[in-house]
Amino acid sequence: MKEFLNPNKEKLILFVILFGLSLIKNLSILSLGQCFDCPDTYGFPIPFYNPGGNYGPAGAYVESGFSFSFMILNIIIVYIIACIIIKIYH
Repeated sequence: MKEFLNPNKEKLILFVILFGLSLIKNLSILSLGQCFDCPDTYGFPIPFYNPGGNYGPAGAYVESGFSFSFMILNIIIVYIIACIIIKIYH
């Protein structure tokens, strides 16, 4: 397990790529089509930043917000995914 999570160059490069992709606006399994009334969020699998300034599905104004704990959780999840991908292909 220690070697599985031990960072190396390949894991870190793949992590940066995957985490960068997770920051793409509205990247969600549920938003396959255009969603005009969905709030903008950043982060996948757990949204951790919402710039706010728009209206949600119920017509309520969405305020901006940032969750540091959700961002850390995303970093951990994406790093484990990168480790799994490197383990599969090596």
